[in-house]
Amino acid sequence: MILIVDDDLEFAVKLKNDLLRFYENFNVQIELMTYYDKNFILNNDVEILFLDIELGDGVNGIDLAIEYWNEGHDNIDTVFISSHDNYVHDSIIAFPRAYIRKSSEYYRTDLIKAVTVLNEWKRIREMRFILEGKIVKLTDIIYVESKSNYVYYNFIDGSHIKRRAKLSTIEAELKKFDFIRCHTSYIVNYKHVTNFNNQKHFFVLNDDIKIPISEKYENKVIDIIHEILRKKVKR
Repeated sequence: MILIVDDDLEFAVKLKNDLLRFYENFNVQIELMTYYDKNFILNNDVEILFLDIELGDGVNGIDLAIEYWNEGHDNIDTVFISSHDNYVHDSIIAFPRAYIRKSSEYYRTDLIKAVTVLNEWKRIREMRFILEGKIVKLTDIIYVESKSNYVYYNFIDGSHIKRRAKLSTIEAELKKFDFIRCHTSYIVNYKHVTNFNNQKHFFVLNDDIKIPISEKYENKVIDIIHEILRKKVKR
């Protein structure tokens, strides 16, 4: 299900109709609400959430997205909606897939970009490749760690695969899939980041795995995260 949450009913209806045209050849259910209902989202099979940042009565969509992300509901692809450009970088901490600006100057281009990114993420989630003789899913990799002359791919089920390679080689292979080199010994999968604390220099993955961010990579990490989001709103 695709769910649109926006207190601007006129815009929500417009967005729904445009999405129906994009997905007319697919069996996709699209619903809209003018208020945020957490129980509805968690009790229904919501795969994509178009969420307004300013929902009225002081409700902030970024805070809501962080809340359900931190509770482990990271299987929902969030696309933020706003009338203001200044929220683009603020929204990074909630790990959105895309950002749509409501103004007529940007709306159409941002919408096309968002749908393209969402389709690409769906393709990546389903992507499989052979690693040391085993078939694995790209999105099952949480992080990659380098030890001596080997790298260890660590997976969501707690397993790992050992490979003789340089971490710089793995970085080059995975960069286009939004994996981030944050340390001389670590690469993290952006999809599994549930907290980013730049002041204390660490990522939290899947709520309980802390991966350090070294000073050497600190600025690069911030630039990469900005670039990931910028790709989603670039005209």
